[in-house]
Amino acid sequence: FYGNKKLSHFTPSNISKKEIIMKNLEKDTPFSLHSYDPHTHGGQYLENISSANWVSEALFTALDLDLFESLETYGANGAGVKQLSQKLETDAAALSSFLPLLESLGLLFCYQNKYSNTIITKRYLLSSSPDYLGDAIKFRKFQSQQWHQLKTSLLKNKPIKLNQESESLSPEQINQLKKKAIHELTRMKALECVKFFPKLSGKILIGGPGAQTMADCFIDTFPTLDITILIDDNPFQTDPAALSNLKRPVFNSCSIDELDTTAAKSQHIYSLILFTGLFIANDYQSILDQLLTCLPMLKPQGILMLHDAFDEHATLMARLSGVNRMLHFGGKVCSGESIIHSLQK
Repeated sequence: FYGNKKLSHFTPSNISKKEIIMKNLEKDTPFSLHSYDPHTHGGQYLENISSANWVSEALFTALDLDLFESLETYGANGAGVKQLSQKLETDAAALSSFLPLLESLGLLFCYQNKYSNTIITKRYLLSSSPDYLGDAIKFRKFQSQQWHQLKTSLLKNKPIKLNQESESLSPEQINQLKKKAIHELTRMKALECVKFFPKLSGKILIGGPGAQTMADCFIDTFPTLDITILIDDNPFQTDPAALSNLKRPVFNSCSIDELDTTAAKSQHIYSLILFTGLFIANDYQSILDQLLTCLPMLKPQGILMLHDAFDEHATLMARLSGVNRMLHFGGKVCSGESIIHSLQK
């Protein structure tokens, strides 16, 4: 039991009460993003929308303060407000309001007035974790600045400046942050993609932002693969020199132009052709042409996998992503069914 109930008396001796409470509480979903449910209070729903940026600001601020990293140094026992405020050089009274918010978001756990990181925080918000998403979240913070131009982008004859530079980050810092963010987000999605295949062998072609990271995950799961990475220079470029790593085989690389010239000679050679984030750009027809160029290169039983945000999946988040792409790259989120229909013509 947990919440208002007492802990069961048969708690194993090697597991603390704190660990059991923590695991039980984390089965709940402290915060989620859903469209309106007509069976709930409409006014409260609008209030939740109007204050949604408070949630992201709380997360951004915690990362800026290195709060999670600092808290981890106290070990399993955690730290009280005064201890942590001294380490972070923050005001103790202000921090005493901030920490319970992070607790409500499921990012911190409080036991006997001491705070510690939850399981999700340990996995995704500590830089020592292979699943770290901190840079991806910091990149979202950078992108959020462009959302202040949303009204301008919707008005006629009022062009907006894409990829507006940050006052606090240099162009080089922005570029490095973008690369780290693409790597972290793609790795998270790549771990889902490899599970689609019980086994996989032969040659595969991977393209789109984060192609190298996607290739890393596939070669780790299926070591015998012969992987070619399609160099995509819009809006993100893959550096061919970065494709060599002593820890794994060297990946082949191929430009879009090279792909066009060799397509006729290279029919039925790939077991898998995978594109990730392909529809970030706005040139929908050229993307379809690129896919149609690739299709003859698949083996008869080969698979074309498009990993992206589509309207049919998690619709609210997909449409938020669509507006974000419009603001930053002039792109959009497409309908998966329409893409399939276009390829079948």
